[in-house]
Amino acid sequence: MKSAPVEPAHTEVDWAERYRDGNTPWDLGMPHPELVAGLDSDQLGRRRLGHGARAIVPGCGKGHDAVAFARAGWFVTAVDVVPELGRSLAPQLELFGGRFVAASALDYMATPPFDLLWEHTFFCALPRELRPAYGDMARRLVGFRGRLVALVFPFDRPLAEGGPPWQMTTQDLADALGDGFALRNERALKHPAPGRAWQERWAVFERLDDQI
Repeated sequence: MKSAPVEPAHTEVDWAERYRDGNTPWDLGMPHPELVAGLDSDQLGRRRLGHGARAIVPGCGKGHDAVAFARAGWFVTAVDVVPELGRSLAPQLELFGGRFVAASALDYMATPPFDLLWEHTFFCALPRELRPAYGDMARRLVGFRGRLVALVFPFDRPLAEGGPPWQMTTQDLADALGDGFALRNERALKHPAPGRAWQERWAVFERLDDQI
């Protein structure tokens, strides 16, 4: 009987040091092309929600995606554990009524809940033992009938290679979110990020209940 692959143990990452050293291969230097296309075509539903649509971007990094949301008319809260990132990002978001919060996104609390949570390279930065906390965060922050939209990456990275980024599949995300979210759409990308070593997919989950 073939044994299941063993995932290497993780070590703590000093994210602030990574940004100071410029050791940030996950950073595209621009919003993800698939997100830009989705915002341009209103796939994410801002017009349906009307003025005041609220989005949260946990683990926002330098905030390229967060700023793209803000420019498209969303009121954005961008959260990252590295305070220094706010020096550049906060003023950009404030121009559009958004804000940067220096905090651990897994512990972040906010009311009212958000209409949309954007997932891009945050889930895959978490070792498996922290993924249930990601689900708790999503249930806490996404309102009833709100959506979690994810770039599932890197779904084809072998477990044996470890991380971050750790292998992430749509099923991994569904398992973390639990029964309170339903998968509404999953597909290959039409506009993949240039230069990434592993593949990406697009997934949309809808919040079906309002219980944490």
